[in-house]
Order: sequence, then C-alpha cells, then structure tokens
Amino acid sequence: MGTPGMCAALVLGVIAEYTLIRLMNNRGYAVPERTGPVLCVAAGLSCGSVGYLYSSIYLAVIYGVTLTVLLTAAVVDIHYREIPAFLYRAILCMGVINFIVNQNSIWSYAAGFLLSGLIFLGLALIGGMGGGDVKLIASLGLLFGYVKIICIMVITFLIGACAGCLLMLGGKVKMKDAIPLAPFVYAAVIITVIKL
Repeated sequence: MGTPGMCAALVLGVIAEYTLIRLMNNRGYAVPERTGPVLCVAAGLSCGSVGYLYSSIYLAVIYGVTLTVLLTAAVVDIHYREIPAFLYRAILCMGVINFIVNQNSIWSYAAGFLLSGLIFLGLALIGGMGGGDVKLIASLGLLFGYVKIICIMVITFLIGACAGCLLMLGGKVKMKDAIPLAPFVYAAVIITVIKL
C-alpha cells in the first residue's frame, strides 16, 4: 500500500493495541502502566510495516489485527502465564475469514490448522505446552496455512531455545521451569509476515 497505507495501519495499530490493553485491564489482566505506551508503539510499528509491505488491504488488515492480538497475548503470557481465550479466538476469527475468502487454498489452511494443532497437542500431552499455546498455534495454522505455520513453529522453537539457554546461563530459570511461549510465537509471526 505504500506510505499512506503504512500511516493508516500505524495509527490503527496504536488504537487497536490501546483498546486491547483497556479490555485486558477490565478482564483482570492488568498491563503495567509503563508497558502500555511501549505496546502501542510496537503495535503501531508492526502494523505500519505490514501496511507498507502488503499491497492488499485485506492482507494488511488481517495480518495487522493478528500482530496486535499476538503482542497482547505475549505480554499477558509473560505476566500471567496464560493466554486469555478471547485473544486466540480473535486470531481464529481472522483464520476463518481467510479460510472463507481464499477458497483456492482451502486445503492448505485446513492442513495448517490440523498439523499445528496436533503437534502442539502432542507436546501439551507430554507436559511441554499449555492449552492456550495449542489453541493459539492452531488458530495461526488456520490463518497462515501449512507452509507458513511450519516456518512459524520452527522459528518459534529456535528463538525459544536460544532464549531458554540465555535465561539458564543467566540463572533466571532452571531446566524444568516453564517459560511463556507467546512472545516467541509473536516474534516468529513478525519474521514470517514481514519477511525479514
């Protein structure tokens, strides 16, 4: 969309993130006051980048909403170690819309949903993931299809492994400690969507 699209997406990202922060606070997931402006700027920049890179308004909106919701999910996961249902449901709605609109790739999206959901469900059953992580990644699988969701999962695991090693070396966590996954999913989706 170029510069006008980037500016519009940037403003919408800030407004959407601010609205999500207010909604989170009303639902008992208080976001620290100092974090709010940083989140709004981060959401604006990620949405602005999507608005600049994608000529399709449809994709810019779908990806912008997804990045904004994922950013909020990442922050809540860090603070509360859970992902509220309405956040992954919002991404699921984006996936359903994309599934309906892109009828020519229907099998890719269905396969992405099943593949990612089953892999993460298997990890959850052996104790490696939480239920919110399974639902979040399955929703993303429906949105992105099987090729992109495989990339997202691989990047998520690589970033998570590196972060886990650094946290262990720094003495912040032990080998068996759980670390939130949503921040790594957010980073992986940004890399996949913005194609850095």
